[in-house]
Amino acid sequence: MRTKKEQEKEYSVMYKKIFEHLDMYKVNSIEALSGLVNWSGMACDYIYDKWGEKEALRFVEFLGNNFLEDFYKDGGLEAIRKLRWYFDLEGAHTTYSENENSALLVIDKCNTGGRMTREGITRPCKNGMSVYCEHCPMWYDKMANKRGIQMTMEQKLNGLGCRFAYAKSLKETTSSGENRLSSQ
Repeated sequence: MRTKKEQEKEYSVMYKKIFEHLDMYKVNSIEALSGLVNWSGMACDYIYDKWGEKEALRFVEFLGNNFLEDFYKDGGLEAIRKLRWYFDLEGAHTTYSENENSALLVIDKCNTGGRMTREGITRPCKNGMSVYCEHCPMWYDKMANKRGIQMTMEQKLNGLGCRFAYAKSLKETTSSGENRLSSQ
């Protein structure tokens, strides 16, 4: 069995490989973004097959811990707007609404994790969802709330009808402790 240090080293290598393509992602290249998503899904399946569900979820959490600081730096409203941009870029059919108290993003047909499962790029592991799909509730619900951002995420089988909700009423802070609501 690998030590925790060996696991972290291996995850670091995979994480660096994923983000070698980040510059392409930042220029809104759909080909690069789709490649990154597909690679991430296959990496989750590989880890699941080799070391089991617990290790695959640890990998997803590791990626989230390294990715989300920047993602949430401008608060929850901007985060849900980024999610909308991302899903629209991937070609998902989305419905979005926003008012002074909340925002709701509904993905009628997911074009990332749900698409990979429907196309057989990743396999369903539990509840008909791929391990890759586990990042949505982990990153956009649990990890958001740990950062003081009130978001919820509800998954649907094969990404058909997933929902992301954000409530502005919770006091949001940046890592420096500033109140983010006053600027929203």
